[in-house]
Amino acid sequence: MNLDNLKRQHHEITQLINEIENLLLQDVAAKSFEISLKIGTLAGKLSIHLKSEDDYLYPSLKASEDVRLKTTVNLFNEEMADIALSFVNYKANYISSAHIRENITQFINETRSIISRLRIRLNHEDKQLYPLVEKLVKNL
Repeated sequence: MNLDNLKRQHHEITQLINEIENLLLQDVAAKSFEISLKIGTLAGKLSIHLKSEDDYLYPSLKASEDVRLKTTVNLFNEEMADIALSFVNYKANYISSAHIRENITQFINETRSIISRLRIRLNHEDKQLYPLVEKLVKNL
């Protein structure tokens, strides 16, 4: 199993998150259209990443005989479902620049919260899940 594509997606998602965070430090009202575009791009990249994991990574890992790996995958899968739902709701609220401008403080707080959750998740995959997968592949 090759994780290069998933790692590349993590890098792209992280870059977008960084760009959105940088825009939060500027005049959010003036940058609201640019921010909304980046949220849309992030949503697309997350969707592709999650589909890749759901269609290719998780099914093969769940079939593993390694109990630790199966347990980890199930926990990651459940956790991501919650984060994905939160992101869908976030995106629905802020895909429009007008909605961003309506309550900038709330937008900034919710953006920081969802970004934090995404960063933690990406870090867990990079540091916990992917090394387990690489170890499994190496031992095959």
